[in-house]
Amino acid sequence: MNDWERLHRQAERYKQSYPPGTRVMLLSMNDPYSPVESGMRGTVQSVDDIGQLLMKWDNGRALALIPGEDSFRRLTQEEIDRELQEQAQEQSGIKCSVINIYSHKARGEISETDSIVTRIRKSKDVDVLITAISDCKEYPLLMVEYSTAVPADDHIMQRSDVYYWGAIYRVPVMKIYPLSKGMNQDFGGGDKIKPEDEMLISKRFGAIFYPIFWNTIENTDVLETKKYALSCIYKNTEIQEKINSIVLSFQTSKSHDDFYISLFLSLIHI
Repeated sequence: MNDWERLHRQAERYKQSYPPGTRVMLLSMNDPYSPVESGMRGTVQSVDDIGQLLMKWDNGRALALIPGEDSFRRLTQEEIDRELQEQAQEQSGIKCSVINIYSHKARGEISETDSIVTRIRKSKDVDVLITAISDCKEYPLLMVEYSTAVPADDHIMQRSDVYYWGAIYRVPVMKIYPLSKGMNQDFGGGDKIKPEDEMLISKRFGAIFYPIFWNTIENTDVLETKKYALSCIYKNTEIQEKINSIVLSFQTSKSHDDFYISLFLSLIHI
C-alpha cells in the first residue's frame, strides 16, 4: 500500500467518525505560527481526501485539524445540549433559572394582588411545585403529585383534581405513583381506572399530564426508594428527561401561554 492509498483509507475512516456538523473541542494545535487557541470549540465542515478536518471555529477562524498532530475531542451530548439551551436563550431573549421548589400549601384566601404562583399554592396542596425566574418574574413550570398508595380507583380519584388546577393555571402536571402495588390483593377501591383513562380525562380538561410509574421490587409490593430517603422514588431517568424538556420549552417560548400550548400540542400528537 502506497502513501496515497493509506491516506485515502484514513480519510474515509475520519469521514465516518466526524461527519459534517460534528462539534469538537480543541485541546492543542501543532502550529508554531498562528494556532487556534486551546479550548476553542468548532464544527466539522467536511474531511478532505488526506484526512484533514475542515473546520469552522466558533471564533470565526477556519484552520483545519490534522488528526495525529493536533489534539481534540468530540463534545459530549451533555455539552451539546447545554449549547443548544444557551442558543435558545439568546434567540428568545429569555433568561431562565429554576430556583424555587415549593413543597407545602400557602395559607389564606386568593386576592387580586396574588401572583400566579401564590394562587396555585393557595388553590391546591400539591406535593411539589417547581418554578422558574425570568426577567424578575416567577413562572410555574411543573406541579408534582406522588403517591405510595395502592393504585385503586378511590385513591386515583382523590388526586384527580390536580388535572383541573393544572388546566386552570396552565401548568404541566406530573404524577408519580405505583402501577401494580398490591393489585393482586383483595380491596374495595376498584380497579377500573387505567393510566390511559387518566390521560384521556386530563386532555379533555386541557391539562398536560405526565404519568411516572413507581416500580416495585421484583416479586414484592415494596416500592423502589432511595436508601436514605424511603419516601422518595429511586432515581428515574424519565423524570429528569421530562423536567429537562419542560425547562427547554420554557426557555424557547416567547410567553408562558406559548410554553403551555407547545407542550400540550406535543403531548396530544404522541
